[in-house]
Amino acid sequence: MNRNSSIEVVKILYSLIGESKPEIFLCDSPEAAINQVSSVGTYLSRRIEKKIRKPLRDQLEKQVSRQVIEEVRDLLLGDSLIVEGNLEKCIETKLGIRKAIKTNYWLVLAAVLDFSVHKLGVSCDKVRMNLVCNMASKCGWILPYSGLCIICDRPTKIVSKSFDDGKCLHSDEGPAVQFSDGFSLNVHYGELVD
Repeated sequence: MNRNSSIEVVKILYSLIGESKPEIFLCDSPEAAINQVSSVGTYLSRRIEKKIRKPLRDQLEKQVSRQVIEEVRDLLLGDSLIVEGNLEKCIETKLGIRKAIKTNYWLVLAAVLDFSVHKLGVSCDKVRMNLVCNMASKCGWILPYSGLCIICDRPTKIVSKSFDDGKCLHSDEGPAVQFSDGFSLNVHYGELVD
């Protein structure tokens, strides 16, 4: 994660939802992030959904059918969505973290918008589209609150494997997921193990 780019993207996000610039903490893992959260302000995910994602999805769905959107999503992201979803589930299970905007939140919309605009000629709000694409490419999980935003770095290691029933996190030797601060997840066949 480019820390300076992440900070700039979050400042733009807060500006677009009508919030003042937050205090920003950069953390090496979701575990480090939950240690930063004690008494915080209002959680902002609904406002972000209402002011950023929903208008873009509405613009997209007026021009492209849901079926095409789903086909584009699956074509562009395929197994990576499954692995990312598996990662989210394992982190949520291990840490009990629920109030975070995960990578998939931005990634799916960014990929579909980028393809739809550049290949299908769809028009949309470019400022919001650039924000969504930058959130997907420059940030890991974020915990957005009034006055405070915590940005988590992405894992330094992710090991996944394809099986007959699909791709999932899996490592026989050591953690399947590792963050730079040492936080890790041992995962076999997509299930978290101690």
